[in-house]
Amino acid sequence: MKAKRPFSDDDWHSTPEPVKQYIISLEQTIALHIKKVEALEKRTAKLESSANKNSQNSSKPPSEHVQLMKECGEIMEKRCED
Repeated sequence: MKAKRPFSDDDWHSTPEPVKQYIISLEQTIALHIKKVEALEKRTAKLESSANKNSQNSSKPPSEHVQLMKECGEIMEKRCED
């Protein structure tokens, strides 16, 4: 995907080569970060969906949910201590 730049092709061609390379590098970095954000948004949605399940709307028995909640609480306590 070619980036849409806010200047003309003539301006681009008159830009010094080191500046062009820097701009291209920044465009590639932005594209990479966009892909990472999209992947993280998908992961977050999946985790939130999973976290919203309980014994009423899941196929897992209540005992597994209690254990999961206990483990999550322990993890959060450790994070708060750090």
